[in-house]
Amino acid sequence: MIQSPIVVGAKSEVLIFRSVESAAAWLEAIDVRNNEYGVAYDGEGRRLELGIKAVERRSLFDLLRTRIDLVVIRSLENEADHAAELAGLLRAHLPSEAYAESSADSVKALLKAAVDRLGYTA
Repeated sequence: MIQSPIVVGAKSEVLIFRSVESAAAWLEAIDVRNNEYGVAYDGEGRRLELGIKAVERRSLFDLLRTRIDLVVIRSLENEADHAAELAGLLRAHLPSEAYAESSADSVKALLKAAVDRLGYTA
């Protein structure tokens, strides 16, 4: 089960989303296709996969059909095996004074510091 928040490592920043739904809505399929997002984790450190799903939409009284690409997010694992990687990503984007050194290894403390410092992307 994917736990919020969702953390996505982009080329030069970290993006933090309140939920899987808000992340999928905000991230662009073209950027996923072009590997603009290096890595994604849930709030406990499970690796997530960013993918694309083509969906057909109908409009104009069901006469026109268009195809759009939507971002989908899936968990790659059941256990939070990448919590240390998530912590490292957060530390890399936070100044050391933004979080207490005593809690530097706590993913929850780093996530709180990241949200306090950077806010939610969406």
